[in-house]
Amino acid sequence: MAAERPLVCVFDDVHWSEETFLDLVEHVADLSRDAPILLLCMARPDLLDRRAGWGGGKVNATTVLLGPLAPEETERLVDSLATLDDALRARISQAAEGNPLFVEEMVALVRESGDGEVTVPPTIQALLAARLDQLEAHEREVLQCGSVEGRVFHRGAVQALAPEEPIKDSPSRVDAAKQAFADLGVEIKDLYWTLGAHDLVGVIEAPDDEAMTAAMLRLSSVGNVRTTTMRAFSRGEFEGVAGQAG
Repeated sequence: MAAERPLVCVFDDVHWSEETFLDLVEHVADLSRDAPILLLCMARPDLLDRRAGWGGGKVNATTVLLGPLAPEETERLVDSLATLDDALRARISQAAEGNPLFVEEMVALVRESGDGEVTVPPTIQALLAARLDQLEAHEREVLQCGSVEGRVFHRGAVQALAPEEPIKDSPSRVDAAKQAFADLGVEIKDLYWTLGAHDLVGVIEAPDDEAMTAAMLRLSSVGNVRTTTMRAFSRGEFEGVAGQAG
């Protein structure tokens, strides 16, 4: 790509990167001196604890330290994200101490509170804890299970670690699933609690296969759910398929 036009490569959160990735970035920087490539790597100062010489000694390499936002910059950031009353705006700006992440998460907390009545936490850790408290119980369980695997986690690991849902919670989970399906134009026509390999068997009507697939994906957000899907055809639909098959 850089042979055809200038190329900008942006790498965020480099402090979380594996050593092999950091080696790759340095090799690209060394081998692409004659190409119009800009490598922009954003990281916390923690990166220098692992690579004290990061970027040092390389041709055309520059390190820029970003300090906290100035008070007027913090206020502009708040105003760009939401329209708040002056008192709340001032409290957020003061508590943020120039940390843009604090401002972004605080504004999100205000939006999700509904009435806008919130207490400004004193630290970013307290703010993130408050954001987590806004999640539903099953959403917090997913995060808790995912944290066991690490910063990057996979659906299979979360499902394996998720606790089995109490049987008394099953009706409320069904109601949540019905609402999630309805938002996609999918309707649960009949539902049966069963004995055997599956706890529930449902007859579901969807406008097309894409909507049904989206509904199954949405269902996973309700909690620890495993599904088996069978595509059913009416007699008229089957006759049409059979006719095409010859």
